[in-house]
Amino acid sequence: MKIIETSKIKEKAYVEELENGLKVIIIPKKNTKKKYVIWGTHFGSIDNHFIMPKTKEEIYIPDGVAHFLEHKMFEQPNGTNSLDTLMALGIDANAYTTNDHTAYLFECTNHFEEGLNELMDYVQHPYFTEENVEKEKGIKKECLLEAIENALITAYKRNFDSSEENVKVTIDSQTGEVHVYAIKDVVETIEHPDTQILLADAQNIDRKLMVGDKAEIELAPKNFGRIAAQTAKQVVIQRIKDAERDIVFDEYVEREKEIITGLVQRKSYNNVYVDLGSTEAILPYSEQISGESYNHGDRYKMLILSVEKSTKGPQIVLSRSHPDLIKRLFELEIPEVSEGIVEIYSISREAGSRTKIAVFSRDPEVDPLGACVGYKGQRVNAIVDEIDNEKIDIVIYEKEIDKFIANSLSPSKVEKVFVNEAEKSALAIVPDYQLSLAIGKEGQNVRLAAKLTGWKIDIKSNLQFEEYLEERNITEEDLIEEYENAVKECTEEVLEDANSPEEQDIKVDEIEVENSIDIENYDEESSLEETEI
Repeated sequence: MKIIETSKIKEKAYVEELENGLKVIIIPKKNTKKKYVIWGTHFGSIDNHFIMPKTKEEIYIPDGVAHFLEHKMFEQPNGTNSLDTLMALGIDANAYTTNDHTAYLFECTNHFEEGLNELMDYVQHPYFTEENVEKEKGIKKECLLEAIENALITAYKRNFDSSEENVKVTIDSQTGEVHVYAIKDVVETIEHPDTQILLADAQNIDRKLMVGDKAEIELAPKNFGRIAAQTAKQVVIQRIKDAERDIVFDEYVEREKEIITGLVQRKSYNNVYVDLGSTEAILPYSEQISGESYNHGDRYKMLILSVEKSTKGPQIVLSRSHPDLIKRLFELEIPEVSEGIVEIYSISREAGSRTKIAVFSRDPEVDPLGACVGYKGQRVNAIVDEIDNEKIDIVIYEKEIDKFIANSLSPSKVEKVFVNEAEKSALAIVPDYQLSLAIGKEGQNVRLAAKLTGWKIDIKSNLQFEEYLEERNITEEDLIEEYENAVKECTEEVLEDANSPEEQDIKVDEIEVENSIDIENYDEESSLEETEI
């Protein structure tokens, strides 16, 4: 085994070449939360000429075969797709093709061995059939035949300057034989030569034809002129382009609000254009994380925000700032979330700075905080790394609104919460020394807590709260009673409206409640050991 050591970054690479010629390189990384695997081969887009080792036969292949194979390698004989299999394990997999090589890769925090075995299996045992090759081409034979038929109809009408004449085209899908027919009405006296034919002439074609019937007169496409042939070609090309656009649209419209890994291609007017493999998408400036740089060749996980049709083809809009990106990353990195044991209740986010996320467990034996944080913060830190070190507060869903509001203001400690359910507002009391922490920089912490809960939150320190009571000349009990009376009045008004002649449907919104933890100050000893998967 050969060992290569770099002095600058102080890392070692262990290199071993196997008997079959496969070169294996292992690079241990200290203090890393993820494992990465790349399986590459020296076969790229410029490789189209080969000499077979045994027979010395020269072989030429069409351009694009490498990229074609990159897609086909994921398919399995049982109808499954290895890419979907890996993603179901919480493994982010992808592939790419360059000028001189093709690579298959994945990254994960869990299920590494299962992912590696799956990667080795589909790369070393490719599966090809006429059906799945045709599927990869994307355009069905029926679609091409329809395009050719329409092209010949258009060409005929232009060639013979016969816009009113009905034309029928049939193509034998097996033999490829093409027949073009002009459809004319059988009449006794011709008034419109383009659309009518005399009975005698029609019976020369088919003796069974009578006046009022439709006669099919076969034409000769070979007699079409150069302009007509060019027209037919243009129609076919356009139909194929339309079919390709429809295929791309159908593929991605079903994946809205899902995560996808893309390769940064270029920047233009603050917008970032991303290569998704089969098409190009756009990451608008409004959907970027503030301060994040997007350089050519960089890979990012992004949310497919929307897919719409346009004159230039499907427009796929990506996002790095949407709250659903956080949700999908939690589903990807945390098995309990993807399995539905731990559920995400709500998310509030200021992209690039801070996110609060509410979770709860459907299994009383599973600690949702421990499951999401992971051993030494391994799981949540993997998500933080994906979003440019954006801070994440994990919040537990609770039904008691006062507990919810208190814990949503994490990392600050809240001593008391007074809730006014009538106005959906709350007054939170914090220690004097934690007032600024509860409010947050430029009010960020309380603002995110308010978004997460859906309640208006006012924060006062103990000293401020005492002054507030003195100004109003009331006690804490008086304040509680005041809020309770407000709720009673609101309830009575609702009942009166419900019993009035103009009966109204009253919709009561369920309040989202949570409990919070600051990752940076998370006490590992206080979490359950069983949460490590």
